[in-house]
Amino acid sequence: MDAIMICLLASAIGAIGGRWWMLAHGMAGRLPAVQLGSALAVSTLVAVAASAIFGGQMALQIRGPGMLLFLALAILSAGAGLCWPTKAASDKMLAGAKGPVTATILLLAALIGDSAPFIILATAARTGDAALAGFGGVAGLGASALAAMMMPPGLLSVKAIQRIRWVAGVLFLLIGLIVALSALGRL
Repeated sequence: MDAIMICLLASAIGAIGGRWWMLAHGMAGRLPAVQLGSALAVSTLVAVAASAIFGGQMALQIRGPGMLLFLALAILSAGAGLCWPTKAASDKMLAGAKGPVTATILLLAALIGDSAPFIILATAARTGDAALAGFGGVAGLGASALAAMMMPPGLLSVKAIQRIRWVAGVLFLLIGLIVALSALGRL
């Protein structure tokens, strides 16, 4: 159950305003909802499944407190990524999304670079439950994808999204620090 909650919350919060989210939000005005929804679904399922499977394989091979430290590293890197400045998807990148196949490829490439798959991998490795980590990741990214698709283009400015990301990033950094200290036996 821990795997579901960690992945759900980290994926939903960490994805907002990231490259994948901003790309999906930009595509919302250019592609029909069915095409964008299918591209988001496929890219999310592929990235989450790969992360959960690799994390499950790591759990079979590596045991001990090092896996908690690995999870702390994933949370800390997500926090640092959330504090990094964000920007709207460029017109050049959005021009490449002419249909569901190209949109899926662009979204998958953007998602692989975000922090959500790394947290899913680390959670699956730590808990040893790849299925629950994957389910939580799909639910969290799905909620974030719906927000990207349904939010009107001018509702939140890039500065407002960056403020939200900065607050979430500071929280992730604090949580990651606590988890790291716990893994090292300092708490």
